Amino acid sequence: MKKTLLIIMMFAVGVSISTAQSIRVGVAGEKSAAASYQPMNSQSLVIQPMIETKTQIAPDVLPALNQEVICHYPKKIAVNNSGLDNTIIRSSNANPNALYMCPEGFFKVGFTKKWIAYNNSIDFLLGHAYDQTIWRNISTDADTYSWSFENPNGSGSTLKTAEKNPNIPYPFDIYLIPTLTASKGGYSSTYQWGTANQRFLFAGGELSESIFRSGIPGCGNYDLSYDLVPYSDGAGGYLFGTNAKNLIDGVANYFEKPVHKYILDGVWAALTRFSGFPANTEFTMVIHRVVDDYLTDEIATATCKAADVESFSSTAFTMPFNTFTIIDPKTGLKVKKDYLEIEDAIMIEIRGFNNIPGSEICFLSQEFDVVPTNVNYAYLFLKDGGFSYYPGTTSLVFNLEITYSFLLADSYEFNAPASGGEKTFEVISYYSPNAWWFEENLPEWLSEKYTFDSKTWDIRLSLAAKPLPAGMESREATAKIVTYGADMSISVKQSSTTGLSAVTLADTKVINKINYFELKYPSDYTSVSIYNVFGQKIASCQLPATGTFNVPSDNYSKGVYLFNFTGARGTSTVKVRY
Repeated sequence: MKKTLLIIMMFAVGVSISTAQSIRVGVAGEKSAAASYQPMNSQSLVIQPMIETKTQIAPDVLPALNQEVICHYPKKIAVNNSGLDNTIIRSSNANPNALYMCPEGFFKVGFTKKWIAYNNSIDFLLGHAYDQTIWRNISTDADTYSWSFENPNGSGSTLKTAEKNPNIPYPFDIYLIPTLTASKGGYSSTYQWGTANQRFLFAGGELSESIFRSGIPGCGNYDLSYDLVPYSDGAGGYLFGTNAKNLIDGVANYFEKPVHKYILDGVWAALTRFSGFPANTEFTMVIHRVVDDYLTDEIATATCKAADVESFSSTAFTMPFNTFTIIDPKTGLKVKKDYLEIEDAIMIEIRGFNNIPGSEICFLSQEFDVVPTNVNYAYLFLKDGGFSYYPGTTSLVFNLEITYSFLLADSYEFNAPASGGEKTFEVISYYSPNAWWFEENLPEWLSEKYTFDSKTWDIRLSLAAKPLPAGMESREATAKIVTYGADMSISVKQSSTTGLSAVTLADTKVINKINYFELKYPSDYTSVSIYNVFGQKIASCQLPATGTFNVPSDNYSKGVYLFNFTGARGTSTVKVRY
């Protein structure tokens, strides 16, 4: 996994490359022992202190209450606002207007707990890997579109599509942010998220100090290219913080539902005012689950004392939350853990700062755009039990320390012969196998083993079935393998009539040559389809009756491919590593 362009750029600004990466993980459910995770292309980035924030005056009254529906936008419109907060490059004609939102569940990369941002020549997004990644086109007054994006096969080539909302599943790596051109009637405009010279997305994994020097940056809804603002309430208090009329019980920020669940290791909030709190004052963070735009369960809490709030200047403070108390919504049982797995939309609330005489606190926020209207992240919990929002496109500077894990195999079925047998699966995982576990113990007739190369990160999992007992017609089981933030299930079936093809010698072969795949097959196979490890069909060919055929492999990236032969003989699948 190597992005030559990014490496060259890093050396150009005189930064170093580090390869040491580790994370504290361990036995099932507890991230507390040593284990390894798959390293991404590892660079150190130049970073710089945040500039002084600008102060703007907000209205001197709190916004209107919204006690039931928390999101003021059509139900099916996502609120992640990447792309809505940057200058649009367009022709002299005002229309069409090219604009897109980042894919669902992606985050903007912000600054560290020490209020330090990476070099302003680079903008980053962080999101999932291997799952659907739909770029959400919200252009106006256009009838045709052209997207230009980096080929996700790792070749570095550029692809184009005319789809309005392209779905680009990205394997684990770093990629260029796509460009959208919207056209109508001979006019066009072009848009690319970010204002820096280079724009990249991290697909999968996490942000680490081996990549970003001087601390791990947070992920959030705010954008470093826009002003960060401590809003006043116009009466000596703050809209998001201690209020002159003491009306606010808590401040909160919304984060949309991810496509793939992520691991949350910590949260920190940026403050521009913090004074007058006794050292033992306890602030509480509550994570609410949001379903169909409604607040539902409180799924976790965490606390931070005033003595733990870090100060970096007279107007720069960080309030960190780390260890979580997880709440079972059915039983109310509470368990402490150092991480959460998030798979729903959430609202993160911070409370406990009011009714303390002489105290002052202001949570940093950002109003980043006015179009489209009513796209909002920042909310208020009020003393009278009400729920309010600021009537603008606003986010609080809440930072999430997150990891997007993954666990996939080249197949999820094992049809075992009645006489017993074994099947080996090629597995792609962010965490090494010593950070896996089975959700339930395997039945006694099944056993597992794996091989793992920590240098190449090649992982092979083998499941072996014992012979079917005499008099038993069939049996089956599901092997659900779990790791932090990801899981996969393999269906195992064994019967007296199942698995006959598994004990028959392979009638098809695929040999990986230098520049091509050599296919050998019986003449009654008439076609072959080629799939990548994500299940996507990437090619199909008609086969000649000669029994041999060559498929050029020049444009194939390294990985595992499945060749599915079909014809009068039936079907046969061959797995090949390229």
